[in-house]
Amino acid sequence: MARLGLAPGSLLLPVVLVACGDKVAAPAAEGVIVSTNHQEYAVSSPPEAAFITVENRSHEAVTVRRCLIQGSAVDPIGVDLLVEQEAGGTWRAIDLGFDCQTAAAPRSDAVLAPMEVALVGRLVLVVPGRFRARVAYARGAVVTPADTATSATFVVR
Repeated sequence: MARLGLAPGSLLLPVVLVACGDKVAAPAAEGVIVSTNHQEYAVSSPPEAAFITVENRSHEAVTVRRCLIQGSAVDPIGVDLLVEQEAGGTWRAIDLGFDCQTAAAPRSDAVLAPMEVALVGRLVLVVPGRFRARVAYARGAVVTPADTATSATFVVR
């Protein structure tokens, strides 16, 4: 009986390469990511809430605004947390009817450590449409916002 002259580990490498395939995994996005818990919601009774979260996928702390603030230098309509609805191909801000910057309710900031996630909003929408959320943030702790991050579009049917 003839024996194959193969070393014990010589067949392992081709098997491992075949099992892995030829697709390279994409690296996770870096920076500040805004997301919702679903991409589609139903208009229902009781209404379903969309949870807006901010994830810090950077290697430094970021400060995130958690309240509607009048007069932000970052956002053209003057708020640091913004929910927009698409209408006729353009995005328009939704007036949520409150302002957190008063003596009774001061600005609420969240400082996110590297790789930390925070809930920044719970939104109940009772009208159908296409929506997105934007938040203002700054690199470092207790800093005026200098950038914005926008969620993917989510739909209410």
